[in-house]
Amino acid sequence: MTNLKKENIIPKTSEELDQILMDKTLSFFPKSGKWSSSCFSKSKKVEYGYLPCHLRDNKWLAKLLLKEANLPSEYYKNVLNFVENSELFQNKRHEYELEIVRWQIDFIKHGGENWICDEKYGGDITFLTPVCDLGFRKGVVDTLTAIGMDKEVIEEGLEKNADMWRDKFINQAFNNEYVPIMYNILGSISNKKQDEIPPVNPKHKEAWIKMRLYEYYCNHKKSVDLYGSITPEMKISKEEAYELKKYLDVENMKRKTLINMIRNGENTNYYVDKNNEQKSEKTTHFKKINKWIAKIKKR
Repeated sequence: MTNLKKENIIPKTSEELDQILMDKTLSFFPKSGKWSSSCFSKSKKVEYGYLPCHLRDNKWLAKLLLKEANLPSEYYKNVLNFVENSELFQNKRHEYELEIVRWQIDFIKHGGENWICDEKYGGDITFLTPVCDLGFRKGVVDTLTAIGMDKEVIEEGLEKNADMWRDKFINQAFNNEYVPIMYNILGSISNKKQDEIPPVNPKHKEAWIKMRLYEYYCNHKKSVDLYGSITPEMKISKEEAYELKKYLDVENMKRKTLINMIRNGENTNYYVDKNNEQKSEKTTHFKKINKWIAKIKKR
């Protein structure tokens, strides 16, 4: 028989062993914490610090539970059986996985490092791009998948915590594209050019966000239906989406053209009415914008 450590507990019956494991399970998974880049470390050491990257490794979890319950090593198979078949353990693990997703969302949102940034969405400058909402979501999925977490749980966590990130980054994506930071030739922020950017047409922004949410639902329908909340914007008809896209094709190009004119130091001769809708005087610049749009639509 294995030499017992002083603190080892020897259950007298299988029922007592089950009770010990159930009691320990209630406190086994942390209730609070924060994301750490050490989560990528798949160490074989049986320590709590490596728990997030071993959540789907039942053998590793059984060793840690055995250790935390102060049971002798000969009970390992019993503990492994408990980890694999206990409904209580499965539920507590699931709750902890969802908590990790929430921590990761919060970590990235507040400027955390060491998360996987897809170059397709800007890599290290993802948050400065007009696809930062798409890059953020994929970053959460890719990062947590890389440490071995279940993809379905990540999807569940993203949708159940959508209020933490989706609206914020969709708004940021719009602003990155249509209310950009202007720089001078030396690479510093140009306050003069920044002041020249007119207020956004509220109707344009509302339509853009509506389309983004519609596209989001189309791309993640299964996850939204199972775990999230369906907004009215997500459920517009294909006909309405088509008309919305036609409107945005024109408004997006007008705004981009205006921003490029400001960036290049051209005189835009615009004014903003009481409804904050951008209007232009009948100048050669305004005519040039319309000509460019007409050319693009003919392509």
